Amino acid sequence: MPSFILTATDDQGVVTTKEFHSDYLTDVVDNTSDFLRGVGFYFNELSVSNESHVKDSELEDTRVDDNSVVFLREKYAIKNDTVYKDKNRDT
Repeated sequence: MPSFILTATDDQGVVTTKEFHSDYLTDVVDNTSDFLRGVGFYFNELSVSNESHVKDSELEDTRVDDNSVVFLREKYAIKNDTVYKDKNRDT
């Protein structure tokens, strides 16, 4: 089971740490959301999306090595979601 350690140090040197173990992406996102809120970030929602921004056909790559291994091309989805830290909010 993967283990995670999230650590943040604020302007005054206060260190906040959250450790957890999970095999599930939704649990990791929930724990990460809790951590970010705990260190002063404000956002409406941090969630898992099963929506694909890349068509499967765009991942195909016709390159093949000597052992007939097909290579997949890496694509990144354009992401416009931004998390802002609210410096005026008490946590």
